[in-house]
Amino acid sequence: MNIDTKNIAGDLSNDKLMAIGQLVLYEFNLDVSSRSNWETRRANWFKLFSLVRDPKTFPWVNCSNISIPTVSVACLQFHARAFEALFNQKDIVKAKWTDAAAKDSALRVAMYMNYQLTQQMSEWEEDMDAMLLQLPINGSCFKKTYYDQVLKRPVSRYISVDDFIVPYGARSLADCIRKSHILRLWKHNVEQLIESGHYIDIGDLTPQQQESSQMTMAIDAASGLSPVVDDKDIVKIIEQHRWLELNGVNEPYIVTVDYLSGRVLRIESLRYEDDNHEMQELSFFTHYIFIPNPEGIYGFGFGHFLEGLAEAIDSITNQLIDAGTLSNLSCGLVNKRSGLKAGDLKFNMAEYKAVDIASDDIKKAVLPFTFSAPSQVLFNLLSLLQDYAGKLSTVSDSLLGKVPPSDTTATTMLAVLEQGLKVFSTIQKRIHRSLRQELHNIFILNSIHLDEKKYIEVQNSGSDEFMTLTVAKADFMNSVDVIPTADPNIISKAERLIKAQQAWQFAQNNPLISQNPQALYEISREYLRAL
Repeated sequence: MNIDTKNIAGDLSNDKLMAIGQLVLYEFNLDVSSRSNWETRRANWFKLFSLVRDPKTFPWVNCSNISIPTVSVACLQFHARAFEALFNQKDIVKAKWTDAAAKDSALRVAMYMNYQLTQQMSEWEEDMDAMLLQLPINGSCFKKTYYDQVLKRPVSRYISVDDFIVPYGARSLADCIRKSHILRLWKHNVEQLIESGHYIDIGDLTPQQQESSQMTMAIDAASGLSPVVDDKDIVKIIEQHRWLELNGVNEPYIVTVDYLSGRVLRIESLRYEDDNHEMQELSFFTHYIFIPNPEGIYGFGFGHFLEGLAEAIDSITNQLIDAGTLSNLSCGLVNKRSGLKAGDLKFNMAEYKAVDIASDDIKKAVLPFTFSAPSQVLFNLLSLLQDYAGKLSTVSDSLLGKVPPSDTTATTMLAVLEQGLKVFSTIQKRIHRSLRQELHNIFILNSIHLDEKKYIEVQNSGSDEFMTLTVAKADFMNSVDVIPTADPNIISKAERLIKAQQAWQFAQNNPLISQNPQALYEISREYLRAL
């Protein structure tokens, strides 16, 4: 497979480059403005997750202002299950083949890609960890898979949804007419890319001070950090994957533009030639969706569904705390003409103090205020809202690891867990589908940029026989496909063990299987893996 990585911006006139740069920035700003309300809501979701509260002075200064971790618990529970489900086996990738002659190639590809993901691409698992925590908050996450010319290997990084912009009307990533990735690079790094020829020289670079959006302020509040005001060495660059008509032909390109000047730094083709000598479009981005949005590209997350409930729970909780504070304290009015001198009185136990008062009844001079105890109605309402939040996030007592009643049978408990994990399993299947697409993108990059020497070294490290391959890239053919080894269904370890044990017992009692050594081997292996 071949790809042309030439920067064709140097072959175009300055007028043409300026027109392309202005078009990229105009459409980029349109896409940014179309999701302004979504960005405002996303900042609020992050506050609810990180338990950040805005300053509050009502009903009085320093009143109760706590946040119940409704969104946090839901997201952390999902993250723990999803991460374990994806990485519950030694290998991450397995290969399939449609041609019997490609079996050996498929096994070698799976071995090499497992080496890449677990050892060579050190950032991959860490980014998956961060992405799986952001996914239930926002509903959508994106990963960018590309070949790094400096590291000389594929890189697959999680990119913040703040830095990835798509048109409002898009229904899926495949249908997007343009995809924009915001790059914030140090000025000296951009100058190095210009010197190496990766970018064309556009003259003086104008650094831009970091923007302060609602989301960045929420992140700063959660982490306790503050932006550096005089940081003027960051250059904002827009990398837009789009279709352009150059030389009378409309084709996909990557257009890189300096945001402030609107000058084009690089234009690179997205076309590559596969092993059948057919031209294909290279895909850089993978979209992970929590719950699909039938009317838009951005998925739904716990932030969408729990935002109102979480805010209502926080409000009622703070009202109950404030009511309890008032009921525990005393205050009131004192008649100024009663002759009772103002001042603090300190008492010891079993002690009476003498006061000078003109009135014959001290009760007539003092009017204490009495406040009711916290409302039982609010307690009931709080319980109702928390119950709905638990149902919506499928966070039940059994899924939180609480001990069931002593008379609960194991079969009943497994059935309850299975039903409770239905929603999680459905989401996990979507993640599994997106992970398969990401692995396919890495597969394509290997077919183009494979380090054949390293590929052969990895193959020889796992075998006693020395292997020689004439063309290692030949293994990455269309008849080979890579998929995740993880089970798309989230099941408990206890359930997995019980199923494996029942299968093993069935095999022992079935003469068709018990006389088959290969079948017994496979079933025994699954049983030992479950153990």
